[in-house]
Amino acid sequence: MLGTILDSRSGIADALLLEIAKRIQLSPTNYRLAVERYQTISDYLDREGSPLYGVVTRLYPQGSMAIGSVINSKFENDEFDIDIIAELDIRPDAPPSMVLDTLFNTLNGEKGSRYHGKVERCSRCVKVQYEGMHLDVTPAVLLPLKPERTSLIFHANEKELSSKHYTVTANPWGFAEWFKEQMPESALLIEELRKYAADPVPEQEPHFTKPQPLVALQLLKRWRNKVYDQRDGRMPPSVMLSCLVGRNSGYRGSLFDELVAQSKYLQQYFLDHMQRGILVRVENPACPSEDIFTDRWPGNLSTQRIFTDDLTTLNRKLAELSKDRSLENCQRIMADLFGEKPTTLALEEVAKSFSTKAYSGGLHHYPKSGAIALGASGIAAGLGSGTSYATPRNTFYGSD
Repeated sequence: MLGTILDSRSGIADALLLEIAKRIQLSPTNYRLAVERYQTISDYLDREGSPLYGVVTRLYPQGSMAIGSVINSKFENDEFDIDIIAELDIRPDAPPSMVLDTLFNTLNGEKGSRYHGKVERCSRCVKVQYEGMHLDVTPAVLLPLKPERTSLIFHANEKELSSKHYTVTANPWGFAEWFKEQMPESALLIEELRKYAADPVPEQEPHFTKPQPLVALQLLKRWRNKVYDQRDGRMPPSVMLSCLVGRNSGYRGSLFDELVAQSKYLQQYFLDHMQRGILVRVENPACPSEDIFTDRWPGNLSTQRIFTDDLTTLNRKLAELSKDRSLENCQRIMADLFGEKPTTLALEEVAKSFSTKAYSGGLHHYPKSGAIALGASGIAAGLGSGTSYATPRNTFYGSD
């Protein structure tokens, strides 16, 4: 009976997508750890005796953490990262290598200290490695007479001569504010947080919302991570994808429709540039002409063509899924796009929900529309004209 129910055109694609999205979120444990480590780093940088004591004027999250799109980022071990801006009260013309070296020495500390041996100096940030996650701290200097929090970021690759070092103007805070403004308030996925033993982070509300474009962005990032898992070189930057999704924000009715709309938009955007033989140039809307999200990727048309072809393949598979939303096809394509593990877990959860309702009398089938209504479980989909459906209830913090 269950197989028949799931094989009907019952919105199984949306139910699975939502469960997959749930499982690529940070778990409550990792969320708490991220916040705790963010706070600890702040105190550690400004500790007495620190080379940066009294110099750190402000720390704030940037990137995925700032806009709420963090996912378990590394495909094989599900490691995730947190990006932080460390605003420093120093001269903007300070040598980039000196700024990064000082930040490295501050975090690395003396032998036996908290982070000693767990710190890596990168070209624009200092990375602190934990088990299962890393935290990137980027030093910045506030620029006067510019929009709020516009700053200089320092670039100094240790393998290059100092003459190759430089600074770039950036405003990650402004971008996060812009992105949040683009998200539609009328298309929110309202989710109930999981009950768990430990107390939540104080700022965490008992209920929260996520716009569909934001969840679609997380799914796209998961797909990108899978595609690039075994490739050398840089991945298409998350901030570029975030900006393009923000430009195309709207309400398409279901998460599957939103994912399709965003995927098509990305494909067309890259195809247009390939047809003209030019590289994409995505600028920060909060700092146009100066903060370029594509300054280090793609770098050449060959790299750009690879990602364009990836997007073409993604859209072909989504089109195939649109035509055939049977359980078998959903499982096969979604495992291919997002990975076997989250898809299998999502399938088990959806099947359990459907089965519970089917055998308790809570499942109702509407032959004319092909809809399945699951009452309080929230998993229902209508395929006929004018039929609406509710989304599955889940935590969007994943599971521990």
